[in-house]
Order: sequence, then structure tokens, then C-alpha cells
Amino acid sequence: MTDIKPKFDIEKLNLHYGAFHALKDINMQISAHEITAFIGPSGCGKTATLLHLISITRPTSSSRRTWATR
Repeated sequence: MTDIKPKFDIEKLNLHYGAFHALKDINMQISAHEITAFIGPSGCGKTATLLHLISITRPTSSSRRTWATR
């Protein structure tokens, strides 16, 4: 069995827009060649999470954020 390292590894991600706490302690690992869907109701943080993943927004706090290369 091979040890597949995650392409994205996020722990305890928090994001505030002013006083509004948009993302609360998000933990996520996405492996290379993995298909991932963000499904949820309007306003639940899907876009905020994706904007963080592509570095458009900066988190209020996060204990780990790792981008693996190859």
C-alpha cells in the first residue's frame, strides 16, 4: 500500500468578514487526482473556502495549510 500525501491539507481554518465568523474550524484534505465537490445551501461557506484554497482570501487563523507539489 502506498502512502498518498494530500495535495491540500488544511486544519482549523477560520475566516471572519468583520464580526461575521464565516468559516469555523474547517479541516480538509484533498489528494492529488481526487474529485471533490462542495455541496451545501446558500451562505454555508463554499465560496469562502474555495477563495481561501486559491489564495484570494487570507484566513483569520489556521493551524496548518499545506500545498504539496508533485
